[in-house]
Amino acid sequence: MDSSYLALAKRLFCLLILAGLSFHCQSPMSTEPLLSQDEQLLHARRLAELKCGSCHLFPEPNLLDKKTWSSSVLPAMKSFVLNSEVQKGFFEKILSKNTLPKSELEYQQIVEYYSHEAPEMLPKMAVDLPISGIPGFQLIEPDFRINRSTLTTFVQWDSISGHLWVGDRLNQIFELDPNDFSILSKIETSSTPVQVQPLSLTNLEILTMGKMDPADLYQGQLLNYSKESKSFEVIIDSLNRPVNMIRLPASISEKDIANKFIISSFGNSMGSLDIFSNAKKTTLRSAPGARRAIAVDWDNDGLMDVIAGFGQALEGVFWFKNFGDGKFETIPLLEFHPLYRLSDLSVQDINQDGFEDLIVSNGDNADLSPILKPYHGIRIYYGDGSRELTEGWFYPMPGAMSIISADFDQDGFIEIAAVSYFPDFSQEERLDWLYFDKVEDSKPEVFQLPQSIRGNWLTLSHGDFDRDGDLDIFTSSFVFQSGTPDPNTDYEYSIPWQPFFILENKLNY
Repeated sequence: MDSSYLALAKRLFCLLILAGLSFHCQSPMSTEPLLSQDEQLLHARRLAELKCGSCHLFPEPNLLDKKTWSSSVLPAMKSFVLNSEVQKGFFEKILSKNTLPKSELEYQQIVEYYSHEAPEMLPKMAVDLPISGIPGFQLIEPDFRINRSTLTTFVQWDSISGHLWVGDRLNQIFELDPNDFSILSKIETSSTPVQVQPLSLTNLEILTMGKMDPADLYQGQLLNYSKESKSFEVIIDSLNRPVNMIRLPASISEKDIANKFIISSFGNSMGSLDIFSNAKKTTLRSAPGARRAIAVDWDNDGLMDVIAGFGQALEGVFWFKNFGDGKFETIPLLEFHPLYRLSDLSVQDINQDGFEDLIVSNGDNADLSPILKPYHGIRIYYGDGSRELTEGWFYPMPGAMSIISADFDQDGFIEIAAVSYFPDFSQEERLDWLYFDKVEDSKPEVFQLPQSIRGNWLTLSHGDFDRDGDLDIFTSSFVFQSGTPDPNTDYEYSIPWQPFFILENKLNY
């Protein structure tokens, strides 16, 4: 059978589908009755549920518009639809394509189903305009007088030294004096740093992610850095694009707690959430998209559990229940469609009932469908110590990326700050930085920055940088251009470096 015959056969299959003649592979002499359009659509939906639902929650057609489905998302997923083998794990590997006519036909059926059922465009979520100004805070924009690309990956306050640490995509970490923001020292890393953990005035742990762009290269490291000798010691090597690290408290690791970490390796097609104890690794979940892990006694049984958010493949929030002696049970608390794109997670007892609650942001919008989505935003879920959650309020925030929560005004209740990396740029006021007060109510009070600030907000953190007894908020800016920045040619290098801004809490001023 030559290639021209195969090409003709494929075109004939497509024509059959487009003409709506049948969703079955009928022979020319078949006497089987043709299916009605409703029956065809039902058959195609069941096929999509089987194929798409094998890796993640089945995405309803109304989550995207027709054009985005047909021109971007479905073509990217085609290799999974064409695969006739059962996948062994979520994005464990991209198997070789199965180009049998039956599989091609199944793919075309799925495309026709989404094209028929999806809307022309997604609705916009109407919200009241936030109040201008962040109550109790004063805006500080440091002036560094340096022309340098703004690609900040974190800003962290060091409670030991009182200094600020700023890391960026260009493999550098800066130690800053909080009084005048002068650069006290600089650390060169082998890849993009995403977090530091100060241990003393002379030592700190550094988490690097390897290549920042989507990849499974296992180049990330957890390092110990000595400021005195300016040398590194590798604690953990070959991590798959890690993005977050915490030290485990004693109630999780009763023995050998000195070097126990839980690391969220986001990865790409592969990833994991792991506990490391010296040379031993315990994998809590092997799946891509590990975004953040939080140690908390979720069920109030006296043992510290782990709550973790995943933002790729089978997305959601998972409770790793601690039974002691290093034994954990994985319990799903929330599952999201892959288009929701969980981007951050916080755990607080919002309604003060003695049980922890979840604050979730959905909005990572960088991949196959970079359109405004009305279901992106900030969500509250109330917990009762079990696997059951009650959904509280939802506030739409296109492209929501990072959140922090704390009792910033010291009134006994939690407040939330949130940033968007992919806001609605068509709005006259770019709502990319929001502050939520009275979050324990069914409708919180929402505030926005008092003025427009140049930048693209990626991460949030807090700390008492002015040492006056209240928490200040740090926001990092990541103004990205594709490709590797070149200081001789890139436009961003001709613009003053603006790596972050601070909202100084004036409560105890």
